[in-house]
Amino acid sequence: GVVLRHGFGSDRESYLHLIAGSQHEHYDLDSGSIVLWGKGRLLADDFGYIGRHAAQWHSMLRSAAVADDATMTIDAFAPGKALDYVSGKKGAWQRQIAFVKDTDPAGPSGFLIRDSHGVDDEATWRLWLTAKKVTVHATGATVEGEDDVDLEVFFHDAAKLGLKTEETVQKGMGRRDGKEGPTETRQTALLATRKGKGAIAVLLWPRLKKEAAPKVTWFADGSGVQIETAAGTDYIFVSSARAKDISPDRKVSFDTQAGAVRVRQKSATLTLGAAGTIQHGEKKLESTEPATRTNDR
Repeated sequence: GVVLRHGFGSDRESYLHLIAGSQHEHYDLDSGSIVLWGKGRLLADDFGYIGRHAAQWHSMLRSAAVADDATMTIDAFAPGKALDYVSGKKGAWQRQIAFVKDTDPAGPSGFLIRDSHGVDDEATWRLWLTAKKVTVHATGATVEGEDDVDLEVFFHDAAKLGLKTEETVQKGMGRRDGKEGPTETRQTALLATRKGKGAIAVLLWPRLKKEAAPKVTWFADGSGVQIETAAGTDYIFVSSARAKDISPDRKVSFDTQAGAVRVRQKSATLTLGAAGTIQHGEKKLESTEPATRTNDR
């Protein structure tokens, strides 16, 4: 698979593991699923091996056009200091993930996941969450974490996705506190349903419980998102193919398949996860491959 991470070695590391690739030869039907840690705390986990665990118990998109036992193949991977980007395909499903990072592991960072579904069949999206409580609302959901980190989940066109939750307790064998034996794992799934061809775009934004939720504005039909926090503004852009658009505040333009801009008080960092161009004010980054540039403000 692929790992996106920030803050390695610190107690505030954020980490996403995407299960994929040709080495995926084990029991579970989970190719394309993710595991998520935010700011050093577990937010979405795998249940572990419980016989051959069915696809419904994993954090991924499913439909009649996407075989549960198929393998997700990675077609792009561009890790970097300010942005990690990965893209993979599994039948009619394309999963793209962009991870935008602050310079501080405890600072504003988050994951834009764009799941494109290439046929008219109904598709179901799940994210299994390790949480005290999951509250669905008009723009997505707020996940109350078990520790000192919560997770804000924002969907593009949330009202059209029939958001709901489901809970389960799975029993299996595992190792905890240096001992092996029976385990019980309780998790809550957040579900979204896409009726037909198109994409489900979702922003996963871990935050300390003492911090306010960010202001989020979608653009480019869910390919782009503008995120405003006390630290500054982040822009993330992910499209199924190279495309052009401009942010809602008119300050950033994208002409690429994947990219991000991190604006702070003294600097602005432009990152391409794929070939293309990004412009912030009078500053432009243009490259035929993934690249990053930081400009003073």
